[in-house]
Amino acid sequence: AAQDPTAAGDFVRGLPAGRVKNEAVANIAYHMAEWDPAAAKDWVDQLPAGRARNDAIQRMIWPLSNSDPAIAAEMLESIGGSPQYTHMFSNVTRQWAQHDLEGALKWATGLTGLRAREQAISGLMDQWMQQDLAGATTFALEMPEGSQRRNLLGNLAGQHARQDPEAAINWAVKLAPEDQRHVAGSIISQWAGNDPVAAANYVAKLGAGELQERAVTSVVHAWANLDADAALAWVERFPPGSMRDNSISSLVGTWSHQDPERAESYLKSFPLGPQRDNLVANYVNAVGNNDPLQVIPWLRSIADEQRRNSTIETLARNWIHRDSAAAAAWIAQEPMPAEVRNRLLKSVEAQNRR
Repeated sequence: AAQDPTAAGDFVRGLPAGRVKNEAVANIAYHMAEWDPAAAKDWVDQLPAGRARNDAIQRMIWPLSNSDPAIAAEMLESIGGSPQYTHMFSNVTRQWAQHDLEGALKWATGLTGLRAREQAISGLMDQWMQQDLAGATTFALEMPEGSQRRNLLGNLAGQHARQDPEAAINWAVKLAPEDQRHVAGSIISQWAGNDPVAAANYVAKLGAGELQERAVTSVVHAWANLDADAALAWVERFPPGSMRDNSISSLVGTWSHQDPERAESYLKSFPLGPQRDNLVANYVNAVGNNDPLQVIPWLRSIADEQRRNSTIETLARNWIHRDSAAAAAWIAQEPMPAEVRNRLLKSVEAQNRR
C-alpha cells in the first residue's frame, strides 16, 4: 500500500467483507492521503457507506490535517455525526489554523453539531490567541454560557497573564461578575506563581469584595508552594474577617498535603475556637487518609462536639475502605455518640461483605 496505494486499492475491493478488508481499506486510505490527498478523497468517496469507509476516513484525517486540512474537514464532516469521531475535529482545526486561521474559524463556526463545533473551536484557539488575542477574547465573551465558554475564558486569562499580568487583571475586573469568577483566579494564580510579591501587592489594592477574596486565596495558595513563611507573614497582617480566615485555611490546607509537620506546628499555637476546630478538622481529613493513627489526637482536640463527630465519621469511613479491621477496632473504643458508632459499624459489616 505504501509503494502503490492505487493498485492496492484495486486489489482490496475484491476481498470479502469483514475486519481484514476494513483494516486493509483504512491502511490504503492512509498511505494514499500522504501520496495524493485529492485522489485519496475520490477513492474513499466511491466506497459504499459503512464501517470500512468510516474507518478509512478516520485513518486519513491525520495526514490530511497536515497536507490539506480543507479536504480533511470535508471528509470528517461527512461522518461527524458519530460521537467516536468528534474528537478529531480539533486535530483538523489545530493544523489548519497554523496557516489559515480565517478558513479554519469559518469552517468551525459553521458546523451544526454542537459537540463537533466545540471540538473544532477548541482546536484552533491556541493559534488564534497567539495571532489575535483581542479577537479571540471577543469571540469567547460572545459565546453562550456553558462549559466551553468557561474553559476558553480560562485559557484566554492565562494567555493575557503571560503577556502582562497587571493588564490582565485590569481586564478581568471589567468583566461581568460571572466571568470574573472564571478568569480572575486563573490570572492571579499564574502571576503569583511567577512573582508572588507583585501579585500580593496588586491584590491588596483591589476594593473589598468577592473578587479580592478570591484573588487573595489564589495568591496564598501559589505563594505557599514557593515560600510558606512569607505567605503566612502576609496573611497575618490582614484584619480579622473572612478573607483572613479563608487565607489561613488555604495555607493550612496546603501544608496538610505537602508538609504535615508544618501544619501541626502551626495548629499547636493557634487559639482555641471555631476556626481552630475547622482547621484541625481539615487537617485530619487530609492527613488521615494516609495515616489515621497520626491524626487521632488532633481529632480529639476538636472542641465543638458536632464538628468532632462529623470528622470522626469522615475519618472512619475512609479508614474502613483501607483497613476495615483496624477501623472497626478503633470505632469500638473511641468515644462517640451511640448512633454514630452504630452507623460506622454497619459500614464495616457492609465493607466486609464485599
